[in-house]
Amino acid sequence: MESHKISNNNAFTLVETLIVMSLVLVITSFGFVMSKGDFMRNNLRDEVSVINSLLVRARNQSINTMCFGDSCVGGKKHGVYITEHSYVLFQGDSYLTRDVSEDEIVYPKRLIVITGLQEIVFELLSGSSKTPGNIVLSDENANTYTVSINTEGVII
Repeated sequence: MESHKISNNNAFTLVETLIVMSLVLVITSFGFVMSKGDFMRNNLRDEVSVINSLLVRARNQSINTMCFGDSCVGGKKHGVYITEHSYVLFQGDSYLTRDVSEDEIVYPKRLIVITGLQEIVFELLSGSSKTPGNIVLSDENANTYTVSINTEGVII
């Protein structure tokens, strides 16, 4: 009688384990690259939201003839001054002639490049703007967003 030996070797070989680990690493790295791009776009979108919010507040304060400070009577124009290092919500006819004590300064959370309009002032009661134009925000990955202000002061 011939005897056959049956082998129950169900373990993975070293080569099989390395192949599976390599595949997992490749798939994970693709996911990381994809999520990094989304993260950068979300950061830029957050900065656009901050600027939009400041513009809407300045326009609403001008429309409602709001006036801050002890010596302020009858309402003042409000505006936003934008640089890559800060956004300033101010009260006055211009950034240069504003009431500095009433400034609200917001600092960007991320490094972005801003081109286009730098100063936007909204007129009393109407909320219109004498300086219509665009504010373009971009990051190092060439993601861009544009905020537009027309002559009626509408922010898009």
